[in-house]
Parts: sequence; C-alpha cells; structure tokens
Amino acid sequence: YSVVAVKLWQSVGYFMVIYLAGLQLLPQDPVEASVIDGCTGIKQIRYITLPLMKPTIFVCLFLAVTESLNMFPLLMSLTNGGPGHASENISLYIYNEAFKSHGMGYASALAVVLTIAVSIVAALQMRTEKMKEKKSTNRVLTVLLWALCICMFLPMVFIIINAFKPFDQVVMEPLALPEVWNLDNFREVIRTGNYV
Repeated sequence: YSVVAVKLWQSVGYFMVIYLAGLQLLPQDPVEASVIDGCTGIKQIRYITLPLMKPTIFVCLFLAVTESLNMFPLLMSLTNGGPGHASENISLYIYNEAFKSHGMGYASALAVVLTIAVSIVAALQMRTEKMKEKKSTNRVLTVLLWALCICMFLPMVFIIINAFKPFDQVVMEPLALPEVWNLDNFREVIRTGNYV
C-alpha cells in the first residue's frame, strides 16, 4: 500500500492539472448550445464534455501507462520488490536477474520481450486515437526526433545482442557479437512465463 500511496501522491496532481487545462481549452459554443437545447448535468458531461475531452483523456491515458511501466525507481527505493516478491514488477525482476542472479542473457531476453510488449501497447494506443488533423511538421524537428530515436535505440542493440549469448560469453565479452546465436534465453523466458 505504501507504493500505491506514493504513486497516487505523485501523479494525481499532475493529471488534475492536465485535465483542468483540457477543460479550460474546451470551445464554449457547443456547451452553450447544449444548455439552450436543454442538455444539462450528466447528459452534458456525457454527450458534450467527454467527447470534446478525448485528446486530453488520450494524453493522460498514455502518460499513465508510461508511468506504470516506469515504476522501477520507486519500487527499488521503497520496497526493493518485497515483502517476498509482492511488489516486484517486470523492470525490477529484470534488474534482479541481471545484476543479482547474474543472468544477463536471460534478463536481456526479458528486456526484449518487454520492449516488444510495450511497443505493441503504444501502437494500439496510437491506433485507437486517430488524429483527425494532419499538422505540418518542421523538418529540423523531424531530423532531431529521428536522431534521438537512434540514440535511444543503441542500448537496445546491446541488449538484443546479449539476449542471444550464453551467460559465460556475456560476462567475458559483453560487447562482442555472439559466437553462436542461440535462443536458449528466450526459451527460458517462455518456459518460466516471467514476461507477463
């Protein structure tokens, strides 16, 4: 319960400010027209306010999912996954497997599976929210975003390479390509089911 209390304290105010900004930016014409037509109270919220707030709700939902996957520092500092493994999430489990159990290849395979799962969730969220307006983008901004994506992807290359190595090769030659590419770490992830 301590993790829940801290996370609520950390995020409720943040989301409240986003929702308040979204409410203040609502166009007043549909709201005033609904009042004139006799739509008030719950009907006004359901049929006017919530549809107009969809972009804000989408942003908050996206941020909430992202925050839920970024619980590692909070769990590590508050409970370290305890008592037992009650508050251990996938990120903390990957950390423990990599650095406490010295299963770097297994942890790398888990990280790859987690990245695929997060990518699928992000793609589904983006697909469900179809942006109706196409905004012109600045070419410089586009190039900078691609450069940032490439820089953020480089550590993932290291993780993917280590996922295909046995433990002794990860420890002895962490930056080298695997001598023999094998799927043993991925088989172990699927066998144990610790990616859910």
